[in-house]
Amino acid sequence: IYKIQRLPGGVEVDFYMRDVKGHLPTVLPRFSHVDEFVIAKVTIDIPAARAHLKASVWCVSGRLFSIEYEGSVRYLDEVLGADPTSELHLSAQLTNEASALD
Repeated sequence: IYKIQRLPGGVEVDFYMRDVKGHLPTVLPRFSHVDEFVIAKVTIDIPAARAHLKASVWCVSGRLFSIEYEGSVRYLDEVLGADPTSELHLSAQLTNEASALD
């Protein structure tokens, strides 16, 4: 990953990868799908704040590309920075595409 871009409001984070003299495919495994697809759905629950954040993890051309949030992560940032810190519950569900590594 040579560049990480966080969109305004924290609704999406994009990861940009580049081949290093053509060696990237031998260093990192790729998924066999050439299209965009969701590899996982993630939920972060914060019981004390009665809040949750949901996200979709996307791949493009077989590589990790972005995390798209349903809503903004700004509130989560504030809760995580609070004193005392809040308890978090994290759950992730992989999609069928997650098993298709090249």
